[in-house]
Amino acid sequence: MDIEEEKWSEVVGRKAKRSNGQPNRQRNENMYMRRMDQTGKRIPRPSKRAAITLTVAPGSSTKYAEVMKKARRVKLKELGIEDIRCRRSISAAMVIEIPGKENQEKADKLATQLQNIFQAKKEIRVKRPEKMAEIRIRNLDNSVQYQEVIAAVAQKGGCKEDQIMTREIRHINPRAMESIWIRYPLSAARKLAQLNRIVIGWSASRVEILSPRPMQCFKCLRTGHVKAQCRAMVDRSGRCFRCGERGHAAKGCQALVKCPICSDLGAPAGHRMGSINCNPPGEKTLQGGDDVKVRTKVEEIKIERENVRGVWAVFFSSPN
Repeated sequence: MDIEEEKWSEVVGRKAKRSNGQPNRQRNENMYMRRMDQTGKRIPRPSKRAAITLTVAPGSSTKYAEVMKKARRVKLKELGIEDIRCRRSISAAMVIEIPGKENQEKADKLATQLQNIFQAKKEIRVKRPEKMAEIRIRNLDNSVQYQEVIAAVAQKGGCKEDQIMTREIRHINPRAMESIWIRYPLSAARKLAQLNRIVIGWSASRVEILSPRPMQCFKCLRTGHVKAQCRAMVDRSGRCFRCGERGHAAKGCQALVKCPICSDLGAPAGHRMGSINCNPPGEKTLQGGDDVKVRTKVEEIKIERENVRGVWAVFFSSPN
């Protein structure tokens, strides 16, 4: 009696499959590009949609329904746009998003035609917003000019020089090298995150990508909301972020540091607004309530410990 030979298949684990096959280079590069710098900070990913904003100036009688009715005169098929989406921004502006391939070029063409339509109406603004990132370049020698920095950063990041916003080169400590702050397109900042250093002049300058700033209201100067959603009774617009006085900006201010929010609320104010030491209490709003104050992790731990102590105190207390 013949016994048929059984064929056995070898079970290969996931690790063996990875070692035998080619590594997923695209996945590894994406994971690496998500890292902001050597400190382990994360950089947000750029949006996959190109955006156009239509904003009606405050106080205008023009309604967004009329604006969109005129905007729909543009023939989208002639621009190659097949998919388009609309939504409202946090400031109540109309946001038009274009997904898909070549969406940036299509959005530029659409924005140009919308600007031609609303050219006569100054209360309607058409813009092409782009996500930005803030970086700081350190270890610059004294001979480097800010034009050289802009040219080098634009070349390495692959963007235009007019897309870069910068300030003057700062020389804080005589014993230290100079540094400069730059506001940069997010897509280009992700490329700089991979370099970590950039050669400008005769120095290999270190690139430090800063954490994103929180949303801030320019009326009450608090964070977490914008001016269109502000319910505060006080108006701090126009005050210096450094000293809290009116009539000048924080750039070039030589007065004593005094936080405008903390000083108005009677809290210690010997710090710059928005710094680590800035922890203002809540204040009255237009509805008569208090602002919701976000608790830090340390405060949550303290509150939790106090609650636990109170429970054990009740548990071990002797009955009356």
